Amino acid sequence: MSDYKKNVLLMHAAPELTSFQPLSVLSLAARLQDKGYNPIIFDSAVESFEELKKRVNFDELLCLGVSSWSGPQIKKGIEASKYVKKNNKDVLVVWGGIHASLLPEQTVESDYVDVVVRGEGDEAFLEILSNIKNLRDIKGIVYKEGGKIKRNPDRDFMKLTQQEVSSYELLNLKKYGFGDVLYYITSKGCPYGCIFCYNLAFNKRKWRAKSPELVLSDLDYLVKKFNPRYVVFSEDNFFVDFGRAEKIMRGFIEKGFKFKWHTTCRADYLCKFDDSYLKLISESGCKSFNVGGESGSPRILELIKKQITPEQIILSAKKCKKHGIDAIYSFMAGVPSETKEEQEVTFKLIQKLWDMDVPVNGYFISTAVPGTPLFEMIKKYNIELPDSLEGWSTWQAYVDDEKGTPWLTAKHRSDLMLYSEIVRFFYIIRNLRNLGNKKGLKRLLLSFFKYLVCPLLSFSFSLRWRFRITALPIDMKLWLLAKKKYVGYY
Repeated sequence: MSDYKKNVLLMHAAPELTSFQPLSVLSLAARLQDKGYNPIIFDSAVESFEELKKRVNFDELLCLGVSSWSGPQIKKGIEASKYVKKNNKDVLVVWGGIHASLLPEQTVESDYVDVVVRGEGDEAFLEILSNIKNLRDIKGIVYKEGGKIKRNPDRDFMKLTQQEVSSYELLNLKKYGFGDVLYYITSKGCPYGCIFCYNLAFNKRKWRAKSPELVLSDLDYLVKKFNPRYVVFSEDNFFVDFGRAEKIMRGFIEKGFKFKWHTTCRADYLCKFDDSYLKLISESGCKSFNVGGESGSPRILELIKKQITPEQIILSAKKCKKHGIDAIYSFMAGVPSETKEEQEVTFKLIQKLWDMDVPVNGYFISTAVPGTPLFEMIKKYNIELPDSLEGWSTWQAYVDDEKGTPWLTAKHRSDLMLYSEIVRFFYIIRNLRNLGNKKGLKRLLLSFFKYLVCPLLSFSFSLRWRFRITALPIDMKLWLLAKKKYVGYY
């Protein structure tokens, strides 16, 4: 194989301003390196397509791989795919990730998509590159042959036994946040059945984990190579196996790792942890958890099959507070059939957490992901769904798009959006970093935002929240403008 025929462009199609490293692409890149290929990573969150063109010779590509969620970021994947095909029709274009896995046939119908990998793409992708002319025996893919769409049998889940950290060197880590944060996964999947979660269709409620020994070996390499200040275990459910998690945390202490770390944890798990376990979590460097609270309404929690109670949310917050760990809660707005009385119960729960000085990350508009039970639930409202990959790039299931939430009135949508932004505002200003790394005009502008704009908005939003005032949201328009300009959150 010619050297240039080993060049594989891997694209993470993501919105701008996201600051996490593309772990699925990194995992695949490491495996490609092991097989002698030359992976090139393009993360549209931190690099424009025009910038990519300056560093990549598209005439020397074997394949383009695109990974994307549903939503506007698909546009970026489409742009890259069309350009590659126009430049050289012989370059194979393979799509994967959440969206393509959940709607594979519709995705591969596009003229500029040759193959879709369903679920985990690592092993299937390597087999595709080795058998470009004959895809019939490759499990887990959908492809075109003779003008027809072919769907091969499912592929078994991978065993997480391989070291996959060498590919971090392919990224410019300074483009991600403050450049001293690393993202890493120790497990995949989740055994729970929340009706809004992609895991039900993508991982089929299967949880698989790396051994403590592999995790510690990987992190030893990453610490020596990059010396991160902070490590984010960006996975769905870190603590499924309490014993495995304990071995990993004790390993952090024994190896003398100095980084702080963050991951997800369920509220009911936190209620089960005793003081000695929580003390170990804290001593191993854990700074915070993301915890899905979702609702203050027992009926809604049961409807979405969260398998927690409002009482567990409060108890978990108290236990984390006792051990100096930030439990950061998030909630859902506008779930189909939720009443305004149930909405008010959630507001009161959020306020109770705030009164305990517990952070709430957001009150996010309920989003239905294709392939989930929630998505099937909303179909009864006769939503006009996209019938193509391009259509999904413009379809928004968020509250600001009437197509996605026909069970809400326009007024109710508008009110929920306002409350959502208020909750997000108080979380963002809580976490504004100091101005030490800003200079000149940028420092002056951020100082103006932090010390003048924020106090005014804080006063105004506090009144709105306390008295449930939604009229004349001029302050909200100011916040949305300031948020994008000064903070970079969306």
